[in-house]
Amino acid sequence: MASLSGPIWRAIESFYGSFAPNPPPRIRDPAKPMQVICVGLPRSGTESLQKALLTLGYDYTYHTQGWDMLNESPHRMNSWVALARRNFFAPTAEPITSTDFDALLGHAVAVTDAAANCFAAEIIAAYPDAKVILNTRRDIDAWNSSVMSNIVAANEDMFKWFLCWFNADLWWQWPTHQRILWPALFRCTDYRSLRSGVEPFAKTVHEQHKRQFDDWFPENSYWNGISKMDGDHCADSSRNTCLKHRSRGRTTKALSRRELRRI
Repeated sequence: MASLSGPIWRAIESFYGSFAPNPPPRIRDPAKPMQVICVGLPRSGTESLQKALLTLGYDYTYHTQGWDMLNESPHRMNSWVALARRNFFAPTAEPITSTDFDALLGHAVAVTDAAANCFAAEIIAAYPDAKVILNTRRDIDAWNSSVMSNIVAANEDMFKWFLCWFNADLWWQWPTHQRILWPALFRCTDYRSLRSGVEPFAKTVHEQHKRQFDDWFPENSYWNGISKMDGDHCADSSRNTCLKHRSRGRTTKALSRRELRRI
């Protein structure tokens, strides 16, 4: 199988890129800055948290693994892949800035899931005035099981993998998460297999992900619950404050019925 950095895979990516819509970059309204960054790992209540933030008035809250990244129209998945390549495959590249993130998230005032947890250090640095939520699961074994039964299971669904080669939009849905973002997050030794990272490293990744935020932010800067958030105001709204919000997420699909019907 071709390396993700090799000429064969880059040629494949370029071919499917020729069918990508390539909409113009988003431009952020200065009156709507990025306000909340939810850096919790996938399967940690990310969709529930998105809905809670929307209810509290954080409109729009971007949920990366849900319908936003995969099914917004026109999609920007090829641009997410380019940003991920710059972050994970080009260590000498220029730092990712708020302008880079705004091109994809300029319509959002809050973000959950992959855009936040896969680019945690970069997106926090890009938006230093945003509040930071560290959403986790109480039961790490239940979280690990959820990752295996949802994310890894999607990665190993060969029927969906087969279908993606016949539709450009479906194709971009596959490498965005299954070949680039999740393998990097879970330290996969084989980018073709999420299992190669999740089985040996998922719990370690979970603990280290949490620990780095414990190191970055003092304990007394944590919020104690999302119930303390009130509309556009949050308890203790100092820069980059962490909220530990624990909730269960719901299963999200890697492929949309809309795209499947096009084949």
